Amino acid sequence: MKPYADQLNQTGQKFDWQVAVIKSNEINAYVAPGGKVVFYTGIVDTLKLTDDEVAAIMGHEMVHALEEHSKNKVGAQALTDLAVSIGSKYVGQSAGGYGGLLLDMGAQFGVGLPFSRNLESRADKGGLMLMARAGYNPNAAITLWQKMNAQDSRGNSVLNKFTSTHPTNDDRIAALQQLMPEAMTVYKTKK
Repeated sequence: MKPYADQLNQTGQKFDWQVAVIKSNEINAYVAPGGKVVFYTGIVDTLKLTDDEVAAIMGHEMVHALEEHSKNKVGAQALTDLAVSIGSKYVGQSAGGYGGLLLDMGAQFGVGLPFSRNLESRADKGGLMLMARAGYNPNAAITLWQKMNAQDSRGNSVLNKFTSTHPTNDDRIAALQQLMPEAMTVYKTKK
């Protein structure tokens, strides 16, 4: 997948793509600055992932790096914090002394969490197309999230839909299904 990720790189920095594996039962993966993708053995072992499903995760994490989502998230949080700080000066101790707290909660639920979910959705879409370009079956992105659903269906609760930094598993599956015709067209050109 590296050559295809490098073609998409518009950051101006060279990524030294590496994979690190941490022996842990945790079901997780993430990307660190510079292109180090970290997998916990728990995600591979517990979900019994196929190579194509691993590629779905890899593509997702690579897109986070390529689109500089961590940097964007920090910048957005700084702007939100500034707005809350300024707003708190005007709201002060209103609402029984909870004005600042209410502003902070409003910023998180109205800006921070939706922004984070949007970045996750972008990584899902970009990762799907990246894995298809690299010759991995994009249908595996859907089976990955179906396995995640089977492991923990709490991720689809109404509360989680609004309080999580990530889209629900069901929302991810639905979005990937909508993108599948385009991804399959790309994939078929690589076979």
